[in-house]
Amino acid sequence: MFNPSLKNNLLWLVSLLLISFTCLAQDIVLWHSLDGPLAEKFSELVQKFNQKALQAKSTAKIVLRYKGEYENTLASGLKVINTADAPHILQVYEVGNLMMQAHPGAYVSLDNLPNKPSPNLEKDHFITAIGDFYQSRQHNVTGLPSLPFSAASIVLFYNKNAFKAAGLDPEKPPTSWEEFEKIAYILKKHGAKNVLASGWLVGHHIEHLGAWHNQAIATKGNGIDGDDARLVINSDFFINHLNKLANWYQMGIFSLDFRHKAEQAFANNEVVILTQGANRLSHLERQIKGKFEIGVGAFPYWEAVVSEPYNTAPGGASFWALAGHNPKDYPIIQKFFEYLASPEVQNEWHQNTCYMPVVKGVEILAEKQNFYEKGLIGKTARIALDSFSRRAPSQYSRGILLPDYSNIREIIVQEMKAAIRGNKSAAEALERSVVLGNAIIEGKQVEASSP
Repeated sequence: MFNPSLKNNLLWLVSLLLISFTCLAQDIVLWHSLDGPLAEKFSELVQKFNQKALQAKSTAKIVLRYKGEYENTLASGLKVINTADAPHILQVYEVGNLMMQAHPGAYVSLDNLPNKPSPNLEKDHFITAIGDFYQSRQHNVTGLPSLPFSAASIVLFYNKNAFKAAGLDPEKPPTSWEEFEKIAYILKKHGAKNVLASGWLVGHHIEHLGAWHNQAIATKGNGIDGDDARLVINSDFFINHLNKLANWYQMGIFSLDFRHKAEQAFANNEVVILTQGANRLSHLERQIKGKFEIGVGAFPYWEAVVSEPYNTAPGGASFWALAGHNPKDYPIIQKFFEYLASPEVQNEWHQNTCYMPVVKGVEILAEKQNFYEKGLIGKTARIALDSFSRRAPSQYSRGILLPDYSNIREIIVQEMKAAIRGNKSAAEALERSVVLGNAIIEGKQVEASSP
């Protein structure tokens, strides 16, 4: 006969083993801002890593936590930095690069991870433009402070059906802003509710526009060449472009919808052309659901300014290993970073998302697999890559590194919107952006920008 006390002892033993296993399991928490199809693809990569760890008899696993858009994730991370509530890994968009480096004790740089960094984590493993942009400004850090992972390049999406209906060649999107203006009038005459929307107002019409034309956004190579840089976007070039946006807005050619609203407007036939990161293609396809055919082209440039464009600036984000956790966690974080930076994983990420690869050799892998010949996704990725690497980065096309730039950017957004709506002149808006932005760089308190 079965002894009840033996049964109780067995139950107690099983419970003890489960508790012990739970205590041994290491959850490496990662806060991120990837949404929709991009989050799904990233989750697949993480699951593959966790499966490999399990097969290697490791109890560690990466646990994902979505924290909202990039600004929210950065703000949430800075709020808990150096506390027990901080995640192990924080995804930070490129705008927050210097903001994170302002907290040198709050993160573990790649060269300070516990094991000798593999070649996958050395700066030379990354393409030059990415390695140079993400390199440390701290004198005691020789490698990269964070792991570059997702690099986005801007493209132009357009509604081929609307082009056909207006008598325009559906295979020829506008290559210049001058050409765009002519096409916009035709589309408007043929019933377009609006013509153009942009995913990011400042990102596209200041940052990428400046890089595309090698125009200074700030001194010292947009802050990359020194810590004492100052904004200079009150130049004639940016004033003229902002004046155009304001004129187009008044004529129903330019929409002030941006971010997800701009994508929704494009999907709903409320705008015909959308400037957006190539990585948003899967989001657009999911929203459009085959209602019309999507075309893709390069971001336009002003022919009156340059005979050909330079290159787009590196957008995207990197992963930061935050300090203060159990020392046993950092070898796992290092293995995860090495995995993400491997050419094989970068190739998979590139082909599934249209994010550009951040490490060397991936483009060759993709070409061998004929990826760039595979319909719209291949064409979009090819245009994004060509736009980013069409020339060696110039003085003002390498990106922007300014302290507290996320707050500066919000000021510029509000000022640009005021000018586009006709509440002030373009010159006044950009002058105020420079004054308030430079005050922030100098550590001064500033009043909220006018709406």
